[in-house]
Amino acid sequence: MEHSSQNAYEGVRYSNNINYPDRSPMLHFSELERVIAQYMGVEKIQHDMCPNTCLAYTGPNVDLELCPMCGTSHWNQEKYRASHGRMKVAACKFMTIPLGPQIQAWYRHPESAQEMQYLQKCMREILHHIREYGEVPDIDDVTMGWDFLGAIIDGDIQPHDAVVMVSLDGAQLYQSKESDCWIYTCYKKINVLPGGFIPGPKKPQDVNSFLFPGLHHISAVQKEGLMIWGSRCHSIFRSNIYALYETADVPELVYWDGMVGHCGKNGCRLYCGIRGRRKTNQNHYSTALLKPRDRACPGSDHPDVNVYLLPPGGADEYADNLRKLYNQCKTDTGLTKPPLILGLQPSHLLGIPFSITTNIMHLVANLGDLMLSLWRGTIKCDNTDEKDTWDWAIFRDQELWDEHGKYVAQAGRYLPGSFDRKPRNIAEKISTQYKTWEYQLYLFGLAPALLYNVLPHKYWQNLCKLVRGIQLMTQHSISLKEIQYVQFEEIYYQRREDRLHFGPPICYAQWTMERTIGNLGQEIRQPGVRRCQLNGPPRAPSSLAEDLGDGYALLCKRQKYAAKPIHTDNFLGCDLEHLIQKWARVQLLNGQIVRCAWREKLIGLDKLHFLVDDMITFGEVQYFTRILASAPHLDVLLTLSSQVVASYRLSEEIIVIDIKKIHSIVGMIPHSIILPSDVRENRFLLVEKPSYEDYDKDHDDPDLE
Repeated sequence: MEHSSQNAYEGVRYSNNINYPDRSPMLHFSELERVIAQYMGVEKIQHDMCPNTCLAYTGPNVDLELCPMCGTSHWNQEKYRASHGRMKVAACKFMTIPLGPQIQAWYRHPESAQEMQYLQKCMREILHHIREYGEVPDIDDVTMGWDFLGAIIDGDIQPHDAVVMVSLDGAQLYQSKESDCWIYTCYKKINVLPGGFIPGPKKPQDVNSFLFPGLHHISAVQKEGLMIWGSRCHSIFRSNIYALYETADVPELVYWDGMVGHCGKNGCRLYCGIRGRRKTNQNHYSTALLKPRDRACPGSDHPDVNVYLLPPGGADEYADNLRKLYNQCKTDTGLTKPPLILGLQPSHLLGIPFSITTNIMHLVANLGDLMLSLWRGTIKCDNTDEKDTWDWAIFRDQELWDEHGKYVAQAGRYLPGSFDRKPRNIAEKISTQYKTWEYQLYLFGLAPALLYNVLPHKYWQNLCKLVRGIQLMTQHSISLKEIQYVQFEEIYYQRREDRLHFGPPICYAQWTMERTIGNLGQEIRQPGVRRCQLNGPPRAPSSLAEDLGDGYALLCKRQKYAAKPIHTDNFLGCDLEHLIQKWARVQLLNGQIVRCAWREKLIGLDKLHFLVDDMITFGEVQYFTRILASAPHLDVLLTLSSQVVASYRLSEEIIVIDIKKIHSIVGMIPHSIILPSDVRENRFLLVEKPSYEDYDKDHDDPDLE
């Protein structure tokens, strides 16, 4: 019944009560809601709002009779007239779900209370590592950032405090009708806590009035503290809420930071002070570090900015600029209003602009469209520019574009099932039916391999660096040595004013929020507050699985009877009496499921990347042994900025490895390429699923020097 409608529940309740009259009757849905709210302590708070979504009647608007923006009455006119003005019922309401009770609920179960100790554990480990080695370890969480560590050292974040990140986005939850629903959430590592829902269908005009109740609640908690009973320690303690980061996509970001937006002259969301550049007689600013060579209009003629010397976010003049006249100075200052988030307690807030984060979700989603529009020559071309000079526009040749689309479709046959949707013929489907995931798998998986010796060399190397950079930024863990320089501006933009719009779209990562919107779309039959009342333990693994520890597990099917393997003396070197039992699948640490030839001979076998004597190796599954591929071609590996790995052929050598040496499933695409020696050979090109932990292609190897 998790994703069923209220009517479906009532039908089951009615049937159960009729067929089993001797049992305790099932509660009505409304009664069940009240019981859950009573146990969980999480209830919605409703406030009046304009039916046209202009503003909420909160704060200074609470006594208004009419909406000052559209003139619509505050009250339901039918009931107002019928009662001759005595009955004032709001025409529309929106929902706020206070954060404090949701945090308190997490401490009521020992397992979830233990999960709430994650922050304390990270704090101890990181501070110990800094004291021992004088540096932060590999970065795998926001707890590794200096903003967070600074708040710890200053004492603003205490061990029992809850650290939250707040996100804002809009969604159309019904496909067949307008239902623009604005959601703001506070999300942590393993759960999403909805903070409120603003009904549509129109876009809110005064978003601060809708955010006010939730932020007012957080401010009150920060001022007085939150009393919590911990089920693990069996004691009551005082906690607090620390607002670390606020994030949103492009349209909603201005509601958090009060800035002009990404198209403004001072449009950096980190407020680093770097100015944008615009074309002559236009008011749209683009982020370009290099000054145009041909011409530069006033205000966009500042010198080049060294990519290695970018200023840190949070310019010192932010507070001073905030005091200036907004309308007269907003172009230069980049500020339009004081952000509402500054109303929180200063000691429990990272503060604007430091709390406004960079994010890459929409950048990743839009890069495919940007790069293809460059390669196909469909991006806007000004009158002062000529497409014939675009040597990167290789797919203006329709025949070459059609052939490339066929290669993409054929390559999909060699990708493992765990890669989800495989990219189809991009030349045929790009205009109408190509999905976001197909774009990502194409650009960050297939393109570096398939465009080798197709795209001019300098653009191709740039693509490899771009893909490598995105892979690093989407890893769960990243080290400082893995930072690379991407040369986009120097080769595509070429310091021309009429190409300022070639810069990548400025977008922000919203994966958690977008996933939540997807879940709400699936659960649209249930009230949003229900998501705040879920606190069940995680699903246990199947009783038929064999847990190997460290996130690995053998999965069915399993051979019914154990048998003695053939020729095992070649591996063991002794006459030990032993039996083995074959398993069909194994679950890896990253959640991927590996299949073996025993049960999947009629299906394309999964290729793996794993460690043998601390060396990265690739192979194919045979009863959980491996048919090894040859070592990567080092010249091609270096030429491709360590992005595309090319192997010669399959080796006939068979080895036995520890199952925990397997890192992930990969695709090995057969493709004919021209090597740096100008010889054309057939090779297997490696394709990894985007966003999975990347293996160290730059592994220490004396042959790479």
